[in-house]
Amino acid sequence: MDDAQLPDVLTFLAQTAPFSELPEAALTDLCNHLHIRYLARNQTSDLLQSSQLHWLRSGVVQLMKNQQIVDHIDTGGCFGQPLPGHPAGSSLQVLQDALVYSFEHAAIAELAQQYQAIGRFLEQSDKRYLALEKSNATPSLQAPIGDLLKRQLVSIKPDASIVQAAKRMTQERVSALVVMRDDRLFGMLTDRDLRSRVLAAGLSPDILVDEVMTHPVHTIEQDASVIDALLTMSAQQIHHLPVTDGDTIIGLISSTDLLALAQANPLYLVGEIARQNSPQDVEQCCQQLPALIDTMLRQGMRSDRISQLITLVADIACRRLLVLAEAELGPPPQAYAWLCFGSQARQDMSASSDQDNGLLLAEPPTHEHEVYFQQLAERVCQSLDRCGFVTCPGNIMASNEQYRMARLEWLAQFRRWLQSSDPQALLNASIFFDFRAITDPHGLAEQLHNQLKSLCQQDQIFLAALARNATAQKPPIGLFGRLILERDGQGSKGIELKKRALAPLVEISRVYGLAAAADEAGVAARLKAAQVDGKLSTTDTNNLIECWQFLLGLRLTLNQQQQTLLKPQQLTDLQRHQLKECFALIEQAQQAVLVKFSGGRG
Repeated sequence: MDDAQLPDVLTFLAQTAPFSELPEAALTDLCNHLHIRYLARNQTSDLLQSSQLHWLRSGVVQLMKNQQIVDHIDTGGCFGQPLPGHPAGSSLQVLQDALVYSFEHAAIAELAQQYQAIGRFLEQSDKRYLALEKSNATPSLQAPIGDLLKRQLVSIKPDASIVQAAKRMTQERVSALVVMRDDRLFGMLTDRDLRSRVLAAGLSPDILVDEVMTHPVHTIEQDASVIDALLTMSAQQIHHLPVTDGDTIIGLISSTDLLALAQANPLYLVGEIARQNSPQDVEQCCQQLPALIDTMLRQGMRSDRISQLITLVADIACRRLLVLAEAELGPPPQAYAWLCFGSQARQDMSASSDQDNGLLLAEPPTHEHEVYFQQLAERVCQSLDRCGFVTCPGNIMASNEQYRMARLEWLAQFRRWLQSSDPQALLNASIFFDFRAITDPHGLAEQLHNQLKSLCQQDQIFLAALARNATAQKPPIGLFGRLILERDGQGSKGIELKKRALAPLVEISRVYGLAAAADEAGVAARLKAAQVDGKLSTTDTNNLIECWQFLLGLRLTLNQQQQTLLKPQQLTDLQRHQLKECFALIEQAQQAVLVKFSGGRG
């Protein structure tokens, strides 16, 4: 290595795991064992045949085995045959021109004897490759749901008796029947329906299926992904989902089918959480989430899908904790819905997201009711914190009595925010107008949401204020496309991605979504609703969604690296170009939303 290259190499090592925890003297000594290589795009390299460990200084490569992608590696990533757990017999394909720093394995092994950080890194590598191997051996989370159908549809007619339905379930060994009328889907009957709607209600077994079946029924197209099916089941809190090919029902998928896919993916974790019988066990299960996020990132899963799955884990954990809390405290004294706000409501959580939640009560609570719900909320919020979904710094949680209100009280509070010109009211709007029910068996949240939709859509003054608020944070890009960096408390320079890019996109989508009376709070869902409503073009909608997904992916990676600032020097040339394009797009979108909703006045 040329001595002139040493400062650049040392800077890279000091910012890259696991070398960032080593003293400079150790890094300087390690550079005596360094070999620098350049790999051209589209080539298949023989680097894996060496006994060295390799760190990617720039570029993108992937490991292939049996014509399948085993691992996707970009700047800062490590690979090599001596790495514990490294898949034997894999090949290295270069996707982008790459600069590689290679070290003799003996030199790294010697460092591992002296510094625990190196040993921990090698141990984590072994676990990560084991998780990748397990997950690659099972159907992809993004595979079409139709690929999982294993048996023909089992159906029954609506005029059959409950006795006939129960016998058919037993004979076919199924837990649900699709109810068909004139060869079309009419309803569904599950074993749970038989228990809760027939046996528990003391009804005669001779009543007809159509008297107790579920109707209407949610369905999913066969081309939708496994993730789509799981998210639909979670959102609707159902366990069976008919699969369609156009207007034709071709099969039935159950939550059991999905959760049986693999132990090395979030589906297994969701199932495990739902089976736990104590808050402590739920908390322990959730500790697996960071490792799963890392696996999903390295598998190249879409960033919005990863965020949706993180949110799903948070949802399932919350539901299970509520069930366990009710089991200890007794049945709730009145109907309630558990609400989530912010990133959980939008389904764009990351590993560092805190919890924002509240309780929607059917009626104003008496003192006795208030005592019950205080205990319920405190138990759940504290357990969620131990699960890794940390308590809200602003105390926006159901454990705060300020956020436990009856539906009419919530509605009155939302009206006050709508009518206020106070900056705090706009801040509240940015949190509370993104809400979703985690549990809502009595439809309380749906009623509140429907009332708010019409209020917001008609309030042009409020929408104008939101539009101006959406332009308050400008993306960090200057003249000639120069990135503008800022310093954190430790003096590091970079870009605060959440505040300067993701938050403005969330604000923009909120304005469009509320104006279009969108049913969902997610960024992509709101933008698509605005497109359908004629407020956004198809091109602008797609560009903003792609921008959102790219930035979300960068943020997820940052969180896994426990960094708050994005450092442009750690990005590839392509990523830096995409980042600048995103910032320019956000700036244009801010101007557009200002013109459409505030007459161009900032």
